[in-house]
Formats: sequence, C-alpha cells, structure tokens
Amino acid sequence: MACPVNEKTYTYKNITLPKVQNLTTNERNNIMIQVVDTLLNSGLSNMNETIAFGIAGNIKVESQFNYTAINTKRGVAYGLCQWHDVRIEKLYDYCKTVNMSPNSIDGQLQFLIHELRDVKQYNNAYKVISSQEYRDDIDKIARYFCMNVEIPGEQYCRNRAENARQVSEDYKHLKGQS
Repeated sequence: MACPVNEKTYTYKNITLPKVQNLTTNERNNIMIQVVDTLLNSGLSNMNETIAFGIAGNIKVESQFNYTAINTKRGVAYGLCQWHDVRIEKLYDYCKTVNMSPNSIDGQLQFLIHELRDVKQYNNAYKVISSQEYRDDIDKIARYFCMNVEIPGEQYCRNRAENARQVSEDYKHLKGQS
C-alpha cells in the first residue's frame, strides 16, 4: 500500500513528514521482529503470538514494515500502520506527550499500543480479537483488525490473513524457533 521511495517531502497540515527511507530486507525483518516482540511485551490483556502475528500481518501490508512509508492515494497516510490524515496528528501529539519521536519505530509502536488500550474504537476492536472466540484464529484476527482498525475497505482485507501467516513463519524462522 505504501508509495515507492522518492525524494519528495510531504506535509499534513503543519506536520512535515520525513522522506521515505529505502530499507533493506534485513532492516524490514528486524522491524518485523521488533513489532511482534513489542506487541507481546505490551501488557495488553490476553496478548499472544497469534494476535501479534495478526496485527503484524496488517502492518506488513500497510507499510512493508517501513516506518517512514507514505501513501498519498487518498489524502496522506504515514508510518508503520499508515495512519491517515487526522490520525497522523494524533500520532504526533501522543508522541510529544510521552517524549518520543513519531518518526521512530518505538514512537509508532507505543502509539499503536496506546490506540489499542485507550482509544475506544480501537480498544473495542482489540477486545474482539483478544476474546476467546478470536484469540487463537490468525485468519479471523487479521481480517477483523483490517476491517475495524486499518479500515481500508473490504477489497483490501482479503490478503491480511495470508500475510499474518507469513509473518508467523518468518518470525519463527528468524528467531530460530521451530
């Protein structure tokens, strides 16, 4: 979903976004591991690997694990989760209050966790994917997260489960698990 790397600078209201970085496969893999590990250690209730993989599968589709990814097809979307328009402002405002950079992996992951914990709409979605009915079904988690957190539209949610399963395989392989 993210736009290709270019030298153009984008702004949303008074926020100037950093230029998109061209990350190596190794850098993207390290970010994927960081995303999953951060989610697993987030303190979110009922978090498990399946939920973390379902969320990370969505992030893979949204940004290919590039925290500087920008998409301008429908407004401006930025970062790991391709926060769109007003959510970019909220990302920047949140990171300012916790003294983190919104242009960093850590800042963006802490904002995602904040949304899932403290923002009603996203907390409600998290409650569903962490419920007994969903928490061990990577396909249901990935699709529900797409439809209720990312919200790109039905046609863009079809491959989320496949990406979540790929993240699971890649993570386990890279971490030396079987």
